[in-house]
Amino acid sequence: MPKVDSKLPPITHPDRQPPLVGFITTLLSSGMDLLGAMHPLSYNHGLRKGKSEAEALAAKTPPAESSQHATIEIVDQRQVAFQRPERDNYVFEDTYLSIPEKVRESFYADTARFLAEDHQPTAEQWRAIHSLSLATCTVGIAGTGKTHVMAMRVILLNLYLGVPLEDITVLCLTKDCRLDVIALISDLYARWGTNLSDEQCYRLVKTPRGALLSQVRELADMELVLPFDLLSDTTDDEDGRPFDQRLTNKQVAVLGEAFNQAYLADPEFAAAIRSLMRSNALLAELDPDDPIVARRASAGWQQSKFDFEIAEAMQSLWSNAGAWPLPGMQSEITAENVRGHDFHFNGYVPSLDAYVVLGFDRSEERAITRGKAATTELYKECAIKKTMLQAFSPKPVIYLESYAQARALSDTLAFIKHRAPNFTCLLKGEARPYPIAEALYHCGTLMETLGLNVAGATGEMNFMAGDPDIHFFHALGIFWPAFESFLLKQTPASFTFNRLFNMFGMMGATNIKTIPYAAIRGMRHVLVDEVQDLVTPIGEWIKACLLENRRRNLRAAAKGSESMPCTLFLTGDDYQTAHGTQGATPRYLLDYESQFRCKNPAKIIMGANFRSHQHIIDAAHSMVMGIPAINGFAPVSVDKAGRDPEEPVLIYHLDADLLTGMLNQHFDNGEDILILAANPDDFKLMEPEINAIIERDKLNAKRRVRVRACQRAKGLEALTVFILGDFTAPVTSWSKNQIFRMADTQRKGDNSPFDTVQQHELFRLAHIGITRARRHCYWLIRPEQEGEEVQMRASVRIRAETGFLKDMRT
Repeated sequence: MPKVDSKLPPITHPDRQPPLVGFITTLLSSGMDLLGAMHPLSYNHGLRKGKSEAEALAAKTPPAESSQHATIEIVDQRQVAFQRPERDNYVFEDTYLSIPEKVRESFYADTARFLAEDHQPTAEQWRAIHSLSLATCTVGIAGTGKTHVMAMRVILLNLYLGVPLEDITVLCLTKDCRLDVIALISDLYARWGTNLSDEQCYRLVKTPRGALLSQVRELADMELVLPFDLLSDTTDDEDGRPFDQRLTNKQVAVLGEAFNQAYLADPEFAAAIRSLMRSNALLAELDPDDPIVARRASAGWQQSKFDFEIAEAMQSLWSNAGAWPLPGMQSEITAENVRGHDFHFNGYVPSLDAYVVLGFDRSEERAITRGKAATTELYKECAIKKTMLQAFSPKPVIYLESYAQARALSDTLAFIKHRAPNFTCLLKGEARPYPIAEALYHCGTLMETLGLNVAGATGEMNFMAGDPDIHFFHALGIFWPAFESFLLKQTPASFTFNRLFNMFGMMGATNIKTIPYAAIRGMRHVLVDEVQDLVTPIGEWIKACLLENRRRNLRAAAKGSESMPCTLFLTGDDYQTAHGTQGATPRYLLDYESQFRCKNPAKIIMGANFRSHQHIIDAAHSMVMGIPAINGFAPVSVDKAGRDPEEPVLIYHLDADLLTGMLNQHFDNGEDILILAANPDDFKLMEPEINAIIERDKLNAKRRVRVRACQRAKGLEALTVFILGDFTAPVTSWSKNQIFRMADTQRKGDNSPFDTVQQHELFRLAHIGITRARRHCYWLIRPEQEGEEVQMRASVRIRAETGFLKDMRT
């Protein structure tokens, strides 16, 4: 195409030229048309003129009036990069609970009519009761009315919003708590003119174990399933004893059978158990700078001069009792030089490669001496010798404390090739030993409760050279899968509750879809009391039930069926976490927004106490100050009943006569009394005095004296409370710190999470005990004895110079 030249000569139209020139131009133009030729000058001239006119016209024309023939540039300015759709990880729908204003007003009016003035909800309690959020968490320290608010929420859902009772479940973590909540809800319904039957109450209020069983037993192949945790002489108990480590006779028998079968079937397991038995039979070592060694070392070195006489005297004593020699043990007195001093052994056990020293049996007279010239009793000399061997012996020593222990060891050695040995096992950091099979079960249960895979977790643990606990966890990793397999082969099939919760929890999403609607609908509206003591398997099962009900709601909505969204109502107090050392985790309370994800969660803090006077509240709070909590402030006492002048919490020495006098005084005044055991050893010391007041109480139609372990006292209250003993625990546990780190159930960044949990739990238990009291609280503590093992104690937080705590010890 010819280029446009802006410097072309002018061109004149033929009509404007002289006639002759115009005629010739027209003739030539027609000729070019016939030939299909083009005149370049004319073409360029026309093109330039057209372009010039077009530009002038475009300048005068607004953009909206642009030519409809304009060129459109197709460029997609949207984000075109491929992205995967996101998964909805919320437990609840993106909506609110609808509570019409008329319903609110009606509930307010009825509550004013049906409840006494001192039971009317406060403004903050009404906020919780009428919460519009699908996930509401109500937090309050003991006595703030959390459980009452939860019960009122049930009244709202059922009687005012029309939710059927079949769609509501109240979960209580212990049987005692369940019975208390049933009594409370039943009373409220009666005030509203509705009498719930016992069957309705027990279907409405359940423990998580009972709620799970009601679902599982609706499945055709699991209708007869019997969890191991429920094996007992009572066949209709669906709750068992959560957080109670005592086993029934049936559980012990089944556990023993599984243990023996694993021992005979697996050589590696058998070898680990034999190594563990040997390490547990050996005398526990003491560091040379241990205080008890420092006190006895001088006498021990002096006593070594007569050690052969001591060995002979003990051998004679045991022989006269018919307890020496015994099968499997060689009887021969041999000497061992210990730092230049001779100490003597009484025998040798070839199968354990260990030497035997005979101790002083408690059944013998304590006045016995090794000879007429001796000035020190034989039992004292034996105690000193034991300490010296613990600190300085270069050889492995089995120290036989009693005739019964010796016979048991002899029997075990005789049959060790044909049946599993039965011996007690004490892991470092444990308060007391357990029979080996029970010790394996308790540790495996703890790991499962924390959400760990037992066999896998034991393989991630590590121990220092020479630590005998390595044999225990080696054995546990082998035993646990064998134990679960053994349970499955029972008739009917059996499971641990932890495994059942996992099967139908977030790890078992496929399984929970098989549960019939009639069985899972009760988890559409879930209310959980004491949520701070939830364990991981139960928390994940609650989550799975809510998600499954949400899924079924959406499926029903697609078919045109409308239903109310699922809801969750939690109550808790992180200062009352009493089972953290047994696997309970506060994360479902502290981090409930991330655990039960909801777009509009609600957290309501309650700060008014309706149970105790202010001195009791402040005394209890002094036990837990500094422990991380949602609300670190002590509540304020609301004295609605016009109580007597406030008394401080009184601290006394644990004394039988003092306890008897105070118990009788308050009992004679007609008061209800709650006796709480801080630890089993101190409780046993006072058992005769406690039994005496219980016998007096039995003579009355209405019982006024209750006795509980402090861990089981939550929800209880009394005018007068006695706390017996100190809350104690071992200082540290190497193995459990590893387990709790793997579980990651506590706050991050703590290298000794179990030790922290255990220490905080002691202070929380003291807090729980004190807050049971409405008016009087006495804490009786046994003085520490010389030579006692160093332990953590809650009483270290007692401060004498306060208005709310008064230390009467001298």
